[in-house]
Amino acid sequence: MNLRILLLTLLITGCSEATTEFEKLAVEISHEKSAKFDSGYWQVGGNLQSANAIAWQKASFQNKRATCSVFLEALIQQNKLNIEDSSDENIKKMSEELVYLLNERFKMVGNAQENEESFKHLKVSKEALIVIKSLKWYKNV
Repeated sequence: MNLRILLLTLLITGCSEATTEFEKLAVEISHEKSAKFDSGYWQVGGNLQSANAIAWQKASFQNKRATCSVFLEALIQQNKLNIEDSSDENIKKMSEELVYLLNERFKMVGNAQENEESFKHLKVSKEALIVIKSLKWYKNV
């Protein structure tokens, strides 16, 4: 029994570390995009990389799409995005699909307190990776 708990703990820790690195890289990319492009560019203004699902629920579409685009860019930099066409237009389409799926995943439930309890512990970056993997966009290298 203790061995199972140890293995589960190691698995969770490994996933958490990978998510944290992914999240840090996405934040860096977001800052780079903000410095490189003006505020009207569709990939600028995403600040949900370290947020929870409650913040996601309250965010604008533009913020969500820009956040998803830097998640995808982070995976491209890590050579972990299963993609043949990394054009700006394709990344935009993929970002919008990811926004839609995360919106569904984080759809409000119950009253405000119930919603808070259901979603405050969910990290956007971790859930985005789960969705990306479910879409088969994640490349195991």
